[in-house]
Amino acid sequence: MEQGEDCDRIIRMKKPSIKKHTTKYLITICAALAACVVIFLLGLRVDSAFNRDFAVKNLKVTQEGEGIQAVWKGPDPEKFPGRTYEIVVKMGLDTYNIENIEEDEAYLTNVKLGEETVIMVFARDRDGNYSRAATGSIDTKKLEQEIIFDRESYAGFEGKTVDIEVSCRGDVSSSSANSKVAVIGKDATKEKNTKDGSGHRVSNIDGSSSHGNLKVKLKKEGTTKINVQASGNDIYKPAKASVEITAYPDSLDTPVAKAEYVSDSRVKISWEKVEYAKGYELLKYNPARESYVRMADFDGNVTETEITRDAGKYALCAVTSIGDVTVESDRSEPVTVASTAEKAKTYGSSTNIVNLNSSNLDTVATIRGPGNNHVPQSMSLVDGNYVITFVNSGGTSASLVAYDRDGKKVSTMNVGNIGHANGTTYNPNTGNYYSVRTHKSYRSPLCTVIDGDTGKVTKKFNLPRQASGIAYDESNNKYYVSKGNQVYVMDENFNMERTIAKKRYNHAQDIGAYNGVALVCTWVSGNTSYIDMYRTSDGAYLGGYNVSIGEIESCVVDDGYLVIDMNTRGSRAEKIYRTKERIAIP
Repeated sequence: MEQGEDCDRIIRMKKPSIKKHTTKYLITICAALAACVVIFLLGLRVDSAFNRDFAVKNLKVTQEGEGIQAVWKGPDPEKFPGRTYEIVVKMGLDTYNIENIEEDEAYLTNVKLGEETVIMVFARDRDGNYSRAATGSIDTKKLEQEIIFDRESYAGFEGKTVDIEVSCRGDVSSSSANSKVAVIGKDATKEKNTKDGSGHRVSNIDGSSSHGNLKVKLKKEGTTKINVQASGNDIYKPAKASVEITAYPDSLDTPVAKAEYVSDSRVKISWEKVEYAKGYELLKYNPARESYVRMADFDGNVTETEITRDAGKYALCAVTSIGDVTVESDRSEPVTVASTAEKAKTYGSSTNIVNLNSSNLDTVATIRGPGNNHVPQSMSLVDGNYVITFVNSGGTSASLVAYDRDGKKVSTMNVGNIGHANGTTYNPNTGNYYSVRTHKSYRSPLCTVIDGDTGKVTKKFNLPRQASGIAYDESNNKYYVSKGNQVYVMDENFNMERTIAKKRYNHAQDIGAYNGVALVCTWVSGNTSYIDMYRTSDGAYLGGYNVSIGEIESCVVDDGYLVIDMNTRGSRAEKIYRTKERIAIP
């Protein structure tokens, strides 16, 4: 059936005459004539209409989503091979037909919802004969449409443009609720903007869905809403939605930092909250790099932190970021955290301050080097791990074994012949280990440089003096080395700056460094060991700790805890110990 003449004849059956007559008889005569005409016209298509098996029955019409589902029962295809169906659809003043349907159902998508729809279904045999029409109708309803944004909210910086992606079903128009904060950019649409630049239209792309990209220009810090309206169409009702957008300033206020001493080992750094800041960075001045380096990050709701009382200058930056763009405030005025060593009590002769034993020490790990490299010689703090330098009995080979704070072995790195390394230290600014050679049987000023990533020896050079222990102090970018009855303070290039006379003359196993204090590790005999402390700025003696649990090899300070490397000699049960509480150094 074509959409023209035959379809019009079918649809015309349901149309009343548009002319009014004043006599009952004339109306009756016209109705009779019209019926005759319809019967005559349909006769062209109902050659098989009086065959009851060739019929369309039980037509059901329902609205499903964006379309109309029609289901019916038609002639048996085995009795009527080649039969097909034709559907005539009438929506208001519009009519169209669909031919050559083989199944007993059809889903109609080319519809206009929100009005009555009449559907006629005919069966047609292979000779072109039509059955009587099954007719159904439905009052359809337009669907609610949803306006979807690609984010729940938007933000950007003053003077910048933010893209807002909008998906819906109709044409889109938009406006800013506050054009002082944000306006819709002129390059966002093919059509002209409203007079104040705050309006915008996006044309429907394919008639069924619309995807618009609104370019919003941020003018002044603040928060407003972008209002979006989607027009209705044949299927969907109009809709409105809005989304929040925030304009951040292109610079943040500078925070103000304060330092408050909590104890001899702890300090609290606090600051006022900065508007629009999403986070803060705590910085510490690194004298080796001559710049501030980031220590920690904090959420924007945090306004204080407690840290170990490491001497140095600290500062803060406020930070906010949107997408790939990050804005930082200027660095705050620094606050200075002083070491307790600056005002510590000094002593004229050897003095024991604390006895360290099983009552105040925890065992971190029982340690042993790989192969025959089982003699612990020194310890370094590297990225939160305790790295022990092991050598074999002859001092001809060595290895660097790292243990985490829980005592788990995390890595092993073999090192070339560095001799009997009584002292090894790590400098995080160079990424290298520095190992000295001197021992009772080996007397040499040689210092070996080891690459921290590969374990390869990259350089060897002589120090100004022989040394058995070495430590790097990051707080002042100095090296401390020890030998016999002396401690040497050297600059970053190992130039001699100061010589300090020890109060107790014994063989120095190794030396530690922390906050401008040299911690000299000395073993006397048996289980008699001690750590003596010297303020390196003036050489003042600050007392010592007795460590009566074995032969001490080395020590480091980790977040305020004193960590000790012990060699228990004959039993080979070498251990790493750590104080149970943070202690002030000194």
